[in-house]
Amino acid sequence: MPGANGSRRSRPIFRCSTASVNKRVRKLLAKGKVRDHLTPQFVTDFKRATWPLKLRGSQVELAIDVGEIKSAKGSVPLCEAEFELKSGTVGGMYALARELHKSIPFTLEPMSKAARGFALVARATPRAQRAQALKLDKHCTVADAFLLIGRSCLFHLRANEAALRNGYNAEGVHQFRVAIRRLRSALSAFRHLLPAAERQRMNSEMRWIAQQFGRARDWDVFQSDVLTQIREHMVRDQSLSGFAKATKAARQAARVDLGKMLASRRYTDALLQIEAWWESGAWQAALGDAREEKASEFARRALKRLHRRVGKLGERIDHLEDAELHELRIRAKKLRYAGEFFRGLFPPKMARTYLEALEGIQDRLGSLNDGVTVKHLLGELEKRYRGMDPAVLARASGIISGWGAARVAEDLKRLPTAWATFAETMPFWK
Repeated sequence: MPGANGSRRSRPIFRCSTASVNKRVRKLLAKGKVRDHLTPQFVTDFKRATWPLKLRGSQVELAIDVGEIKSAKGSVPLCEAEFELKSGTVGGMYALARELHKSIPFTLEPMSKAARGFALVARATPRAQRAQALKLDKHCTVADAFLLIGRSCLFHLRANEAALRNGYNAEGVHQFRVAIRRLRSALSAFRHLLPAAERQRMNSEMRWIAQQFGRARDWDVFQSDVLTQIREHMVRDQSLSGFAKATKAARQAARVDLGKMLASRRYTDALLQIEAWWESGAWQAALGDAREEKASEFARRALKRLHRRVGKLGERIDHLEDAELHELRIRAKKLRYAGEFFRGLFPPKMARTYLEALEGIQDRLGSLNDGVTVKHLLGELEKRYRGMDPAVLARASGIISGWGAARVAEDLKRLPTAWATFAETMPFWK
């Protein structure tokens, strides 16, 4: 919880903990005097104050911890609040956290005390993480699947938030955006079972977060995948050298804005809303009898619907306009994420082949989206840096636009082959 001095080094935490100790572990350590050979690597030294709270029928214990995590290699400050649900609903606990956040702004700590302690010992900072493979039990229900998919996406998101809170991390930004896309794709896959108003409310919060990350990610891609590659092939072109300085400044400004967003009240409240909705099971009543349906049966229908939407555009692959190609890319992405969610319910080899073929289409369509983004960023640079030599800007913009057009032309040339491969691949859910 932030102190009166508003220290930026302090990071509050919102976590539901059981605070139970496993007696079997104690017995194991006592055998053979194992504990005599153990040496503490770090110590959490803090003072705790607790208060019982009640809201909407939920009894919650609020614990405030203030102190530090210490090791032989240094220390880090500790200032956090933990919520422990004693009775009632998870939704009530989240509601309490949101009310508290209105009066005393805090951020959500994605790392436990232990994780921060081990990181301190290793002198390591959190790294960007890809989504972990989701393994749904073949006998799980629709309700089980939706909950586990949401948790998987949220874990992916929070893991990369940890990387970003310890300094800017380009891959962390990318993976965070992927996590948000996966969450939105989950809503899309289950859309026919969820109340439209609730689904749209959640999607609105997720879209806002995605938009905040979008600008930073666009500048990262522009710098590393576009400008750097072009300069490697045109080392002597001075216009690109001057242009790169303006690009670097714009990229840094986007990074600063992203840091402010992560520390903002709205961002924390948006995360609380999303997590509360998923974890409290507020969506379960809307599922009705579908809650107990086997997830594999539902997955077949959902994947078939998404596959059909992709096919409806893909069958005209040689005649699609740019807007339709963009729509095809979005539909293919939703289908791929849904396929990854449910792949564990079906034969693994067929699932892998199908998803690889689908990814081939996305790869060919990716340059189209990059081209639109580059055009937008070039316009932003022109407005932001009016003092730049017009000749330098015009030449650099021409080179970059031409490079992008060549990439698009090459990918469009290969697109029909990628589509033919996908069209001939057997859906893995049949």
